[in-house]
Amino acid sequence: MRTFKALFATVATILMGVPLQAEIYNFSVNSTIDGTGLPDDQTISSSSVSSIGSVTVSLDITGTYNGDLYGYLQHHDSVNNTDSNVAILLNRIGRTALLTDGFADAGMHITLSDAAPGLDVHQQTSGGGLLTGTFKPDARDFNPATVVTGDARTTLLNTTFQNMDANGDWTLFLVNFGGQGTSTLNGWSLDVELSGVPEPTNIAMAVFAFLLVGVKGTAWVMDRRTMRRAAY
Repeated sequence: MRTFKALFATVATILMGVPLQAEIYNFSVNSTIDGTGLPDDQTISSSSVSSIGSVTVSLDITGTYNGDLYGYLQHHDSVNNTDSNVAILLNRIGRTALLTDGFADAGMHITLSDAAPGLDVHQQTSGGGLLTGTFKPDARDFNPATVVTGDARTTLLNTTFQNMDANGDWTLFLVNFGGQGTSTLNGWSLDVELSGVPEPTNIAMAVFAFLLVGVKGTAWVMDRRTMRRAAY
């Protein structure tokens, strides 16, 4: 029993030294998204994420017609003085050659991640209500006036920001392109994860297994010594 308590204590100590692998930043905006566009600029200056491995974005938008909206995320890395390309988050959700106005859903509270299962957000509808869930970003770098579901997805979040330092300016740009309804950006969040850092759970399991094998091996040796002494 004491041995296992010691094992857990050792694993906990090691995990305390594991670098922070993800940081989440929440931004309150409460601004109207109109036809001229809404750029929301946010500055991060104390991030420990020096090399981005993945990015996840959440959007809280109140509105009446999601098919109107086009939006992207861009980053200026202030440490290395470099600018990213744009990652297209929304591009007229639901727009096809036949449904040219897109889906008429009323607002969204969604998370966009390259690792999300299923279809990307361009193909998601709530049937007229608030769109919720976790989806892949649109990523179609095409004119909002002509974009359709079949267009290639080329501006993924992770590849757009990969290996950049998280410190600097982050710009979320949204525009009401279609004019079918009105929308308001209540707020958004940014989740940046450090590149190359293994999951703490995986580290814990590996360390625990290593230590457990070591303990069992020590116990086996002690048992063998005891047996030899008894034989004499």
